[in-house]
Amino acid sequence: MKIRKYLELTNKRRCLPEKSKLTDYSTIGKVITRNMTHWRIADDICQHGEDFVLAHLKFPPNTPIYVYTEQVDQYVSKSVINRGGQETTNVAIIVDYMKRFPNAVFLDIGANVGVFAITLATLGFRVIAFDCQIGNAARICASMKAGGLTDKLTSCSQCCFQRTPESIIEDGKTEHWNDMVGQISTW
Repeated sequence: MKIRKYLELTNKRRCLPEKSKLTDYSTIGKVITRNMTHWRIADDICQHGEDFVLAHLKFPPNTPIYVYTEQVDQYVSKSVINRGGQETTNVAIIVDYMKRFPNAVFLDIGANVGVFAITLATLGFRVIAFDCQIGNAARICASMKAGGLTDKLTSCSQCCFQRTPESIIEDGKTEHWNDMVGQISTW
């Protein structure tokens, strides 16, 4: 469980004080994360792991995207590896919508490995991809760098909640939205 060890180490690292403001320009091309009191630019998350698989999206043609192995992720990653995409109809709908608002910022909430985020950033749109799992943020960051998208994409890992889905499953405590309202970060 290298990811858990990594999380333990990153929580001990120096974070930005609450008064320090991260701006749009200071976060483009980076991974940002937050604990209950501090923001941190976490570029070290972008390190390639042994289970990173380089695949390519069919649209835009030959767009590099890092995913999990098919054994680890039999849904999104397997679809990207075998078919060059995931939810292609929905991606096309979002692309058409974004073309009507070219200056809009696309928020990919629950980004997974970043199919929507990478597609839209490749097409020139500004994207902020949110995912609480550090493995997904690492893959989005690696894809961002491989595709030369560091001027279009920001990845947020654990920006809104203190706990990951894995920790909720392990201890059995609920994370109902109403219980978490006081812990949401304000931007």
